[in-house]
Amino acid sequence: MSYAWTGSNQMAAHIKTTLLNTNALSVEPSLMAPKTALLLSLAQRRNEAVMPYLHHSWQELLVSSGLISHYPNIPHSLIYSFDAGIHTVSQTFIPPNYSSIHSHIEVFNQMVNTESEQRKRYIGLFSQAKLESKIGPFQTSPISIIPKPGQSGKFRIIQNLSHPHNTNPVPSINAPINTLQFPCIWGTFATISALIASLPPGTEAVVRDVAEAYRTIPIRQEQWPGLIVRLDGEDCFTVDTCCCFGLASSAE
Repeated sequence: MSYAWTGSNQMAAHIKTTLLNTNALSVEPSLMAPKTALLLSLAQRRNEAVMPYLHHSWQELLVSSGLISHYPNIPHSLIYSFDAGIHTVSQTFIPPNYSSIHSHIEVFNQMVNTESEQRKRYIGLFSQAKLESKIGPFQTSPISIIPKPGQSGKFRIIQNLSHPHNTNPVPSINAPINTLQFPCIWGTFATISALIASLPPGTEAVVRDVAEAYRTIPIRQEQWPGLIVRLDGEDCFTVDTCCCFGLASSAE
């Protein structure tokens, strides 16, 4: 996955002084990926959610299984995107990314290329002024990169959507999200072991891993201002249109 957990983890580097605003440059920042991929218009994406699922198949399966009454919003949201509980951003807040970004800048740039050019989940490359003219005030969350334990050359991208950890100068993106509205129950080892032990002889099981599960969930356009990613440079931003692992509503 492109993102990992966030919150009170202390592995990220020291935070620099936060900035409420940055100065918009008089020229467009240089592109980090092919222009045709990065400059996909916001207007087009609002009508074309990026996700790998077939909404009509979900509709048919939920109806045939009798589960549509329990999950009535899934087919509609697969077409028009999901509510992640992100509140309206009232003022632009642009804290700096952690210094580990600069230590692993090639890894970071490759992630941006993948998200924009290949996955189409990032839209555009904007200055602060241009982005505000299109979506209004926005908020970024500090990003850091750490090596994956025991995996040489592999890194984990951490987006701290719980920054800042108090309401000064603004609340974090995670702070106003009511996680009770996004319930998720995880089975403990003891629970799963008891379930397997209770199954009759001859029972077969299968494990299914959904690659980049959270990143395949499109988020409503009015909540995009809370998912802006600060790129390398003083005035470079891109719009993330999909759910990320560090979001409080991601059932992590």
